[in-house]
Amino acid sequence: MLYEIANALRFHPGATAVDVKEAVSELMAMQVATQDLTDAMAGSTAELAYRENVTFYDAVYLTLAQTLGTKAITADKRLHRRTGEAKGLLLLLENYK
Repeated sequence: MLYEIANALRFHPGATAVDVKEAVSELMAMQVATQDLTDAMAGSTAELAYRENVTFYDAVYLTLAQTLGTKAITADKRLHRRTGEAKGLLLLLENYK
């Protein structure tokens, strides 16, 4: 997760290397909870990956957002465009305020 957030911030317009470093440091200090992949989540993720024609890697974030009742934030405009039914689970980083 930290790698994903750091990479998303890396491509946020106006963000600097210092911004990325500080954000990751702050997240680590917050001791953000992580979620292990369970059998049930793997099944849901595989189904979503095929239904949305996205990678399992991308689909796992959508499944997690759905499970937690939240949205996944992405800088990947192509993923956002390609996602159909699950589009409501995604927020483009550039639209995050």
